[in-house]
Amino acid sequence: MSIHINEAISPVVIKAVQGDITDIETDAMVNSANTAMVLGGTRSVASRINELTEGRLESILSNDDKYPKPVPLGEVCVTESDELPCSFVFHLSTHGNLEEMVNAANELGYEEELPDRLQIVLLDSIKLGVENLLRECEEHCLERMTIPLIG
Repeated sequence: MSIHINEAISPVVIKAVQGDITDIETDAMVNSANTAMVLGGTRSVASRINELTEGRLESILSNDDKYPKPVPLGEVCVTESDELPCSFVFHLSTHGNLEEMVNAANELGYEEELPDRLQIVLLDSIKLGVENLLRECEEHCLERMTIPLIG
């Protein structure tokens, strides 16, 4: 089942589609990743990418000289696509392990309860991440980027 919503915003067209992001032909596919750039999880885009590329992209991301860890929240690591239907995969660092996330929440200096601060950290990383994703598209002269639901 597909749901298509086209909304013209300047030269940008947003289309919402329900389905497997790894089946969509695009210039760049976004993967919501952890700060260690380990492509895991269950029923996640990362695990699907890892399965389809037989671990090759995860192996590339494990190069700490090219991709120093932990990758700061909101930053993007760019890899070639391997055999995926895109030119690049943008691995967006949106979450870390519990200790990293709690430390980031505590660094905010807010008085909100920890769950509220964690939510702020997550939303801020996504906001910064979207800005960085758009910057990567400009730098690579890309016209189409596919982003999964992140959160």
